[in-house]
Amino acid sequence: MRSGDHLGVWFRVPRPETSGEMDGRHQGYVPAALRWKSQLPTQLHRIKETTGPEQGTETPGLEMHPPRLSGFRHGPFGPRQWHYVGTPRTRHRGDGGKPDDGLRPSESGRAGWLREADMTPMFAGLLEGWATEAPDAPVWLAGHRIWRVRQVAQHACQLATRLIHHGLKPGEPVSLHLAPEACWPAIVAGVWKAGGIIVPVDPAAGDAGRVAALAGTRLRIHSGASRNGAHVLGSPLSTKRSRVSFPEVLPGAVAALMATSGSTGEPRLVALTHGNLLHTAGVRAALADHRPGDLTLSWLPLHHAYAFSADLLKSVIARVPVRRVAPARILKALARFHPTHLHAVPRLYEKIREKALAGVPLEGLTGRRLRWAGCGGAPLPAWLAAWFASRGLPLLEGYGLTEASPLVSLNTPRAHRIGTAGAVVPGTEVRIAGDGEILVKGPGVMPGYWNDPKATAEALESGWLRTGDLGRIEDGFLVVNGRKKDLLALSTGRKVPPLPAEMAAMAIPWVRRAVVCGHGKPYPVLLAWRDGAAGSEEEIMLAMERLDKRVRPGRVVFADRPLSVERGELTELGKLKRSVIEAHWREALWPRVP
Repeated sequence: MRSGDHLGVWFRVPRPETSGEMDGRHQGYVPAALRWKSQLPTQLHRIKETTGPEQGTETPGLEMHPPRLSGFRHGPFGPRQWHYVGTPRTRHRGDGGKPDDGLRPSESGRAGWLREADMTPMFAGLLEGWATEAPDAPVWLAGHRIWRVRQVAQHACQLATRLIHHGLKPGEPVSLHLAPEACWPAIVAGVWKAGGIIVPVDPAAGDAGRVAALAGTRLRIHSGASRNGAHVLGSPLSTKRSRVSFPEVLPGAVAALMATSGSTGEPRLVALTHGNLLHTAGVRAALADHRPGDLTLSWLPLHHAYAFSADLLKSVIARVPVRRVAPARILKALARFHPTHLHAVPRLYEKIREKALAGVPLEGLTGRRLRWAGCGGAPLPAWLAAWFASRGLPLLEGYGLTEASPLVSLNTPRAHRIGTAGAVVPGTEVRIAGDGEILVKGPGVMPGYWNDPKATAEALESGWLRTGDLGRIEDGFLVVNGRKKDLLALSTGRKVPPLPAEMAAMAIPWVRRAVVCGHGKPYPVLLAWRDGAAGSEEEIMLAMERLDKRVRPGRVVFADRPLSVERGELTELGKLKRSVIEAHWREALWPRVP
């Protein structure tokens, strides 16, 4: 096969069923939730304040140990089948004792409870174990199609066989150029079963080829739809059985190369191991309060680590089906499919609130079964979270970054506090450095950047990840104060964090978004977006009086148009690109004096 060739595969398995109006109430099966999640107490975790990665004092708390994984060795899909067994254990950390050997994060901060010595099952094994126990359980619903777990496991096995026949070597990257409605679990499991590394890219993005080239991929998988309704990756795949030897996949092996969001410059490829991804997805599953008949509604891009972990991986671990919808149809899908869980960015919740204030019942907008909704990708305004909480729908904000797989802290249905990013998740440690930077260590932390030892050395020190984010701890909850690189260097020599003023402005209901600018200027200026002509500069400046004088903006300017992804002012997940925004509104922010 020539370098850069595209791998094509037909999945000739029984045609996916038509879903019609299927939703979480009529699935005909009971998902097997993790047995240990109901036993989780309110988490207390080790939190350290330090001036460097190796110094600090430890406060008492609980260290959570998720269950060990075990299984049996023979089944229809491969050499091993696996399932969850056991219960978690806790150990009080205030008495100076050590946790049980092998159950705490390794010195590198990566192995955690997924120890190579345990022969731990990877994603494909978990999927196959589910197929053995409940072969007709739906896994992935997209459009009018239903992929049941038996079909998905067969797809994965066929794809893995095809990849090995095409010469895929263990540890070789394979780029995924997949449509949102493609059967992602089958394709991901197939590549991983063959020992490959997935490189998810956005096929519609201009830098898709650059990301694939950065990873050095030889094989590419594309998706589409055939006329007969079968799921297509390209050229035909024979259904004849052939003997192949699947490589053993261990937790320390690299599983995915994820491109960073690009809000801070050129994209880098973050190498995440199987242990990284399964640990954080397993923690999400354990804390999610899943119940029989649950349904996750997924619409965020799966080539980003947030949706990949929270929607795809977590749902297979928790055995909860996923309904996949296009972003443009998310509001209609909420009302139609009646999900119980949703992960989204703040802008979607703003739209739901706007419709509710216009007279549409909130229960009708959210499908009447939504118990909680996760929020990430951008800061969640406290007033928006409070508005939903007062109506019985908690918005659970978390904190993470691709380099942490991407989960560090999380508000949960049992323990959440508005205005914070939640408590540090089990198995993870957080320190606050002397300059306020958040440092993270644990089984979710990446081993490094792909083929970039210099960047890796800058980001990791003795197993601690320098996140580049500023934060503090309030009563065990993490509060994020913005990016370290976002500090405004004023012409006076003073450095000002922009987030406090931005969040204070967005606490005003009619302020949709706020951005503080001022690099190289004598004082910061707040650029605000509002609902119509509501409010005034004076009202915003009055709200600023609660802040420290050193972070208050000198004046307020209202934007004349909304922010745009197309203009490069926002990332796909809604993160601000401050330098671009300041350049586009420079004349309004700093008018020239005649």
